[in-house]
Amino acid sequence: EYTKIERKKLFEDKWVVIGVASSIPKPGDAKPFDLLGIPLILLRNKKNQVKVYHNVCSHRGYKILQKKYPKIPFYEINKSEVKIPAGWLIESLGYKGYKKGDAGVHKDQALVLVNHGNASGNEILELSQELQKKVKDTFDIDLETEVNIY
Repeated sequence: EYTKIERKKLFEDKWVVIGVASSIPKPGDAKPFDLLGIPLILLRNKKNQVKVYHNVCSHRGYKILQKKYPKIPFYEINKSEVKIPAGWLIESLGYKGYKKGDAGVHKDQALVLVNHGNASGNEILELSQELQKKVKDTFDIDLETEVNIY
C-alpha cells in the first residue's frame, strides 16, 4: 500500500533516470529492470532510439524478449497476454541437470527440483530461490513456487 502511494507521489509526473544508453549499445538490445514494483524494459530500436516499455507478459513484451531469445516459446492466454513456460526459462539458463551439493534440478525436467541424497529442506529452498533470482535478473519474470513433496 505504501509503495503505491510513494510511487505515485515520487514518479507519476516526473522524469526518472533508470539506466544509461551504453548498457544497450546495439539496435535490438534490451535490458529489463524493476522500478518500485513496476516491471520495465529498456530497448534500443532499429532507428537506434532508446525506448522504455512496461514489461509484462503481453504480446508486445513477449516480442521484445523474442528478439533477444528467438526460440522463446509462449502460450496465448488471451489477445493481449501470453504465458512463457518456466521450464524453458530455467533450462535456457543452463540449470537442467544442475547440482548444488545434494540439491539439484532434474536432468529431464527443469521444473522439478530433486534431493540427490542428503540435501536439507533449506538447501532445496535456497536452490529454488537461486533459480527465481536468475530468471528475474535475466528475463525480469517472477517465478512463483508450486510446492509438491514426494
